[in-house]
Amino acid sequence: MSDFLKNLRSSQKDQSQRHQGTGRKNIGPPFQPGAERRKMSDRRSPPPIQNQYKISEDIKETLPFISENISQIASCIERITESQEQLAKSETAKNKAMETFFEGLNAILTDKIKPSLETKAPATSLEKEPEAAYESTTRYTKEEIISTIKNLRKQRATFAEIASYLKEQGIPTFSGRGEWHAQTIHRLCK
Repeated sequence: MSDFLKNLRSSQKDQSQRHQGTGRKNIGPPFQPGAERRKMSDRRSPPPIQNQYKISEDIKETLPFISENISQIASCIERITESQEQLAKSETAKNKAMETFFEGLNAILTDKIKPSLETKAPATSLEKEPEAAYESTTRYTKEEIISTIKNLRKQRATFAEIASYLKEQGIPTFSGRGEWHAQTIHRLCK
């Protein structure tokens, strides 16, 4: 082991002697930091110290803007918390309503409450025949209107022209509400 170290030291001396004659700077033995290359005057100087009065004036100018922004942020946070509270109240009300519904459903299913179906609901207008209801309110029958529409289509009238013709004649729609439209005529022709 000692022979190895002797050879290593001698090779380092030979290299440093070779570099001295070539014009290279001797940076010292290997694995050691070399001499400082820059002088202290070449280094960057620290930033100049600003006038303390100028800094305090800048702070005085920006304080109103900062306080205004903070008050706006506070009001926004207040509105957010109010809306969160309202949301929580509505969620609570929804949950109570669902609880009541399911308790009632559970009572019905466990035969605690027997729903009564003895009272019959009054007949709605949907249960009547639409043709009979339409014919009773107007002098035109549904078949007459459809045949009129088909005759006008045979004469190559457009859906819009047919709708405007029915409006001009004062023929009410089948529902009795609204006006005739080209789209309605198109559906009837299909």
